[in-house]
Amino acid sequence: MRLLLGREDVDPESGDYHDRTPLSYAAGFGTEGTVKLLLECEEVNPESRDFLGRTPLSHAAECGGVGNIKLLLEQEVVNPESRDDSDRTPLSYAAQCGRVGEVKLLLGCEEVNPESRDFLGRTPLSHAADFGGDEGTVKLLLECKEVNPESRDNSGRTPPPTRLPGLWVGK
Repeated sequence: MRLLLGREDVDPESGDYHDRTPLSYAAGFGTEGTVKLLLECEEVNPESRDFLGRTPLSHAAECGGVGNIKLLLEQEVVNPESRDDSDRTPLSYAAQCGRVGEVKLLLGCEEVNPESRDFLGRTPLSHAADFGGDEGTVKLLLECKEVNPESRDNSGRTPPPTRLPGLWVGK
C-alpha cells in the first residue's frame, strides 16, 4: 500500500463506478492500518461520498469495526451525524447490523442523535429491531433517554414489539 501511495500516477482519492474511494472500502472492509495510511495522505477526503451519498464513516459503522470508526472520528472534518441520500446516519447502519460496539461508540459522540430519522421516518431503533434484531443493540438504544420505543415512521409503524427486550422472540 505504501508503494502505491508513493507513486505520482496513483490517485488515492479516485472513485470506482459507485464513486467509492479506497478509504471508503478500507473503512468498510479493511484493516485499521490501511485506513490509517490512507488518512495520512493529504489528497484523501475522509468525508468523501459515494453514489448513494454514504461516507467512509457510514461504511465503517455498517461493517468496518470500532477501530476504523475511531480513526475516522479523529479527523476534524468527519461528521458523526452525516446523512446519506436516504437521510440515514452511520448510527442507523450500525444499529441495523447489530454492531453493539459501533453503536456504543457513536452514541458517545455529542453530535449523534439517537432518534434521528431517515427519509421513511425510521429511527436507528426501528432499523435495529426490524432488520438486525440484535438484542444487545436494541437494549443499548433503549437505554438512551432520547429514544422513544413507540415512535412511528412515516407509515405509522412502530418498531416490532416482539423484538424489544422483555418481549424478545425466543425468550
